[in-house]
Order: sequence, then structure tokens, then C-alpha cells
Amino acid sequence: MNHEESPSPISGSGNSEKPNPSNRKPAELTSQGKALPPRPPQTMRKAPPPPKPPRQNHRTGPLPADMPIFDPTQPSFWQRIKYPLRWLAIAGILIVLIILFKRYELGSFFNQKQIQAWLTPFGIWAPLVFMGLFVVSMLLMVIPYSLMCGVGALLFGVAWGTLWSVLGGTLAALAVYGASRIVGQKMIRKQTGNPRWENLNRRLEKDGFYYLLLMRTIAILPFNLLNFACAFTAIKLRHFIFANLIGLIPFSFICGYGTTILLDTKISKTQIAILIGIVLLVLVPPLIFRQARKAKRKEHKERIQKAYD
Repeated sequence: MNHEESPSPISGSGNSEKPNPSNRKPAELTSQGKALPPRPPQTMRKAPPPPKPPRQNHRTGPLPADMPIFDPTQPSFWQRIKYPLRWLAIAGILIVLIILFKRYELGSFFNQKQIQAWLTPFGIWAPLVFMGLFVVSMLLMVIPYSLMCGVGALLFGVAWGTLWSVLGGTLAALAVYGASRIVGQKMIRKQTGNPRWENLNRRLEKDGFYYLLLMRTIAILPFNLLNFACAFTAIKLRHFIFANLIGLIPFSFICGYGTTILLDTKISKTQIAILIGIVLLVLVPPLIFRQARKAKRKEHKERIQKAYD
């Protein structure tokens, strides 16, 4: 039985359509008008080789069954000891300075009577001059707050020096606060609508006095840094003023009294005990505050975990 063979489209016979020359792509030309050779047909790219498995060691290998799994949310050992080590380093530097001052009698170069003689021409206006210098030094950030408190104690004595340092520090805080609010209006507008920022604003607007009083009393943050932070929040101005007036008293007294002990050529056992108490008063409250904040954060995390379970 004879079967008619259908024309093959490959051979081009039968009803197969011939390629239309007009459908061909124009040849690519060079700048001289010559035709470039045709491009080779594109081939499929090879798939990249699979990544090699990591080498098995004590970090990437399987953990023993009795070994607890590392929690990345928990601070490492260095992060836990970094904060206490910093305060211990500060205490060590202070002790070394005291030993050097006592051993080589360096305090004789900073005679209190000689320093007080500088203010003799100003008379009764000496406290105002000191407070003005206090404000300028804090605005320009050229002299630390603690050093200015020490200078105040040398000029006016510990009691009056603490008073003028607190008043000067409050005026300086107001100046930095106002300047930061004027300069940082653009930053405040950018943070509008941020939930964390709004939450912080609500807290400071309601309990800003207590937050700032705690920060000033235990001196966790530097003086000007805390002023900058308060300028960008909704803390009330009267809360800011009174929290500075009350909260700066302990730190100003510690710095002033510590400076007089440091420069005294004859130090007694009572002064040493008072100095140790001052150092403990500076070191212990920040550690307690840090531990309380860590416990509160852990409790909040456990409460969220129970809600999901």
C-alpha cells in the first residue's frame, strides 16, 4: 500500500514558505560602513557549582547534647564586663593621680590661695564671672563639667563652690538646651511619626523630671550629651530646670571635694575614707541601675514569649 510522503519543512520542498529576505535583521555596521561578521549563537550558561560545605570545627560542627545553645540576644562576656571595667579604669586612674600628687607634692603648683587671688579684682562679682565662664565652657565644650566644679571648689571653697557650680551648670544646661532646639528643628521634624520616638516623648512629657533627675544624680551620661538628648524630646522646661538644680548637687560636691583632697599636701585617714566613699557613690548607682534595667528587659522578653506560646 503506497503512502504519500508529506513534504518535510526542513527540506524546504512542498508548501514550506521560503524565508523572506525583508525579515532578516540588518547587519551591524562598523564606523567605516563595513558589515561585521555574524555573532555566534548564544549558548546556555552553565549553572554555578554548589557551595562547598563549611569545614567542621568547634564553631560550625554539631554541638554536644549537654552543651547549651548560644543565644545571640544575650550579651557576650566582653559586653558584660566592659561597663564595670570602664569604671574600674577610671577609679584606677584617680588612685594613680592621687599617689603621684602626694609622692611628688604636685599640689603645691596649684595653691588655693594663689588661685583665689585671680578673682580679687572682681570683688562681689566673682561668682557671676565664674558662672559666665561656666556657661561659655559648656557651650564651647572646651572644659569638662567635673573640672569646672573642681575649679569652683578651689576658688570659693567646697560649700560655696558647689553652689555656684550647680547654678552655673543649670544655666549652661539651659543654654545648650536652647541652642540645640534652635539648631535641631529639622531633626525633630524628621522623627515625627517614629513610634519609638513618640513613645519616648510621651514618657518624658509625663515623667521627664524623674528620668532626668536620676540621670543627673548617678551621672550615667556626659553633661552636654544629656542636654542634647533632652532638647530633642518633649520634656517640659520647668522639669528640665528643677531636675538640673537638684540632680547636679551630688556630682558637683563630689568633684569639688575630691579636687581639694587631691591637691591637699597633707591627707588624713578620714579624708581617705571619705574619698573611698565618694568613689563608691559614683560607681555603685550606675551598676545598680544597669542591673535593674537588664532585669526589666528580661522580664519583658519572657512576657512576650509567653504571649506567643
